[in-house]
Amino acid sequence: VQELLASGLNVFAALDIQHLESLIDDVFAITGYLERQPVPDEIVDEAAVIELVDLPPEELLQRFRAGQVAAPELSLSVAEKFYRLGNLNALRELALRRAAGRVDAQMRAYMRARDIPGPWAAGERLMVCVSSHPLSERLVRAGRRLAGDLKADWVVVYVETPERARFSPSHSQRLAATLRLAEQLGARVERLTGRNVPDALLTYARRNNVTKLIIGSPARPRWQQFLFGSVVDEIIRASGSIGVYVLSDERGPLQQGLPETWRPRSGWLRYLWAVLLVALITLISFPIHLRLEPTNLAMFFLLGVLAAAIYLGRGPSLLAALLGVLSFDFFLIEPRFSLSVEDTQYLVTFLALFVVGAVVSGLAGTVRDQVEASQRREAQTAALYALSRDLTIQLDLTAVMQTVIEQVGLSFGRQAAILLSTGGKLGVRAASPGFEADEATLQSAGWVFNRGQPAGRGTDTLPGIPVRLQPLMT
Repeated sequence: VQELLASGLNVFAALDIQHLESLIDDVFAITGYLERQPVPDEIVDEAAVIELVDLPPEELLQRFRAGQVAAPELSLSVAEKFYRLGNLNALRELALRRAAGRVDAQMRAYMRARDIPGPWAAGERLMVCVSSHPLSERLVRAGRRLAGDLKADWVVVYVETPERARFSPSHSQRLAATLRLAEQLGARVERLTGRNVPDALLTYARRNNVTKLIIGSPARPRWQQFLFGSVVDEIIRASGSIGVYVLSDERGPLQQGLPETWRPRSGWLRYLWAVLLVALITLISFPIHLRLEPTNLAMFFLLGVLAAAIYLGRGPSLLAALLGVLSFDFFLIEPRFSLSVEDTQYLVTFLALFVVGAVVSGLAGTVRDQVEASQRREAQTAALYALSRDLTIQLDLTAVMQTVIEQVGLSFGRQAAILLSTGGKLGVRAASPGFEADEATLQSAGWVFNRGQPAGRGTDTLPGIPVRLQPLMT
């Protein structure tokens, strides 16, 4: 449609209300039918004229039963569930509300064009809070619809905490897809960093005069909410005058399994070093265990756990805590060379040693993660500074492009190329050594250049080609 309009042609099109992208979740909840090829809302928003074809649901149902309604995208069983009186009434209301919103926008535009005074309320600002949960896409669509109804600016916000800094690849890909959807629907995307999600969100909301929040609440058992608390409850309690809209999801929270930061990063070598560290502490403690109280010897093992957490990671440090308790009992507590204990009071010592070791391991691991996250951000800042510094000293276009190619290669470890239009045709003007662009890539680059939208690997457009094509906007 956009390409036809750009060519100077008029376009007349018909669609059903279930085809609008911001409404597909509501339509699915009503009818059980999920539209696989939705129409972006901006296409309808840009239409010069919208005509609502309204038919009473009873009459439409009669036509369907008489075989006078064509629905090729629906199977017979799905169509029979779709065309029910209750479903049609709900869809009719959605269509009427969408048309009423368009009429209201036209009325406001008419008043502004003719300086007609009216009761102008203060502007609304909407913030959608997302994560890597599948519910986030539904939140984004709901935010787009609410922002359109309120004529409000809206922003999609994600908070990166130390625990979320090392997402699994599947979580990272789902989050990236959610943020791309938000940008496609017209939202501004913000990434925040902080240790506490509610505090980071509400601080940003107050600084930016946000009036409404949309957040998700995956269903969890009440005992989990009682023991571990709820981010949603914390936000509601601290939100003050900010309106909070909560969308629930029956799928529950994500099953993350073992945290990514606890998994071995370099095979089992780190765990082997943890075993050797406990063995070394045991060798040092054994000759002096008769001169020192056992509680003093336990401090050596705690130091070992702390060293393992700082230099080896969470998993090896927990292993060091467990092996430290076993070695402490086997080699240093009577009867020695046995896991049995004469004095049952030492059981409390063993438990305290393991618990304290686990807590120290967690705290040291958190500090380690924060340091690594700071180093990543520092590296990104340094790369941007180096690029801006190198660009300021270049005098011609060729040198500028070569500088960009070099910095992209250093930052991403990939080959890169810059294509410019000459005489209406795109051509490679600068490229990394060994980079070759075939005819299919050049044609795809032409599409990206004309549309101003990315394509290729990692996008929803032409994901099968081996390159990522990004338009340079000036």
